[in-house]
Amino acid sequence: MREIYWLLVLIFSFCSLTDLKGQQINNQNIEQRQIDLKRKIKTNRELLNSHPEEAFANTTDLIKQAHKLGFADQELELLKQRVIFYYYHDINFDKLISSAKELKEKAKAYNNPYMQTEANLYLFDAYCLNKFYDDALSELDEGHKTLDKTDDESDKLFLSRSKLYIAYANYYSTIGDTQKEIESLLASTKAQKKISNPDDRKESQIRDFGNLANAYSRIEKFDSAKYYAEASLNLMKNQNEINEKIKFINYLTLGGYYFHNQNYQEAVRCFNEAEKLASVGHFMNVASLYKKLSDSYSCMGNEQKQREYDYKLKDINIKVVENQNDSLHKIIERNKINDKSNIYILIIGGSAFIILTLSIVSIRYRNKNKLLKKQETASEDYLFQLPEVTDQSFKNLIDLVKKNDTAFMAEFQKTFPNFAYKLQSLNNSMVQSELEFCALLKLKLSTKEIAKYKNIMPRTVQNKKYRIRKRFEIPDNIDIYFWFEQL
Repeated sequence: MREIYWLLVLIFSFCSLTDLKGQQINNQNIEQRQIDLKRKIKTNRELLNSHPEEAFANTTDLIKQAHKLGFADQELELLKQRVIFYYYHDINFDKLISSAKELKEKAKAYNNPYMQTEANLYLFDAYCLNKFYDDALSELDEGHKTLDKTDDESDKLFLSRSKLYIAYANYYSTIGDTQKEIESLLASTKAQKKISNPDDRKESQIRDFGNLANAYSRIEKFDSAKYYAEASLNLMKNQNEINEKIKFINYLTLGGYYFHNQNYQEAVRCFNEAEKLASVGHFMNVASLYKKLSDSYSCMGNEQKQREYDYKLKDINIKVVENQNDSLHKIIERNKINDKSNIYILIIGGSAFIILTLSIVSIRYRNKNKLLKKQETASEDYLFQLPEVTDQSFKNLIDLVKKNDTAFMAEFQKTFPNFAYKLQSLNNSMVQSELEFCALLKLKLSTKEIAKYKNIMPRTVQNKKYRIRKRFEIPDNIDIYFWFEQL
């Protein structure tokens, strides 16, 4: 009997050990699968920058694997990769919105407040770019409330708050409230100081300094912009993984600084560094880059390069406008209107209005360009035929213009005491800045000379001439310099 008892004990022990061993093997298999999946996701994330279409195609199978294995964090990461594809590479607002909403709903289901906030941020950008500012702000407020409900005090919370403050800064930038924009960026900087991990804190500083540089550049505080852009780039040194999106912004900002200071060679160098990273840059910033490169080459007199970047700018603008028009109707259809008949009327009427408006604007723009070019050529011929200036008072006034001397207008009034009176009699709504520009035309300064001395683009000078013609109803066939000479 005792032998049977010990036999049963032995059998039970053997079965228990077998089950335990099997459980350990199963756990090891799950852990290995998770490690393998994480590796694939990381590889796919890197592929997203170099071969975005291939990376996007991979996400379908990887999402199925993650969902089947119950790896919620990995599934959310892959859904985020889809959002990134539509945000940076495909520029498809409608699919961006639908994929970001899918990410948000999944994050809610998996109780992941950080991925939920990430989705809020992408939806904010999509709505903001389509001028649905109320919806955009609602996404930020929702993200803010989500983080407020989180008891977690980990680095993830502070990183998410930092990103949220940056988005608020972008919102205030869009509506023109620069003060609140900078306050939000500084709040982001304050949040990242609480991050305990030095690498994460450094990465956050790189991003914050880059965004501050961009903000200061937009309000033309170029010295501050340069300081923060260089600080961000310096922090990137010795980094294993470079934040290429911020590096792109930094070089774009530095190029703007040198362009402002008329160092066009250095500006182009920085812009070219940014262009190398254009594939990871937001399309709005890429469009800004092409515009600035075109302007830089224009100032350097390189018409071939100027035209090259004008074409690039035109291509990206057409793509964005087409996508905005398409997504605009889909957003309205999905979120704003329930009555289908009203949707059709709105879409057809809106599309017709957009097409008509764009056609009129395009025709006017082409006609204006032809007229400006013709008038500019006539003015150059007229100025070329004039004898060299010998009048000392003229020379003195031109010297004051070159020096940007504030005494210029006072001296001009002494030399031409009736000039302002005659102009006011023709149009009494003329402002001081227009009077000063007319004075430059009276001195027969060419478009290039005015652009150089006043530190503005030649195109700006041409547009000002065009407005002056309209102001004083100068006939198109009368040269503007001749008209002012007769005044």
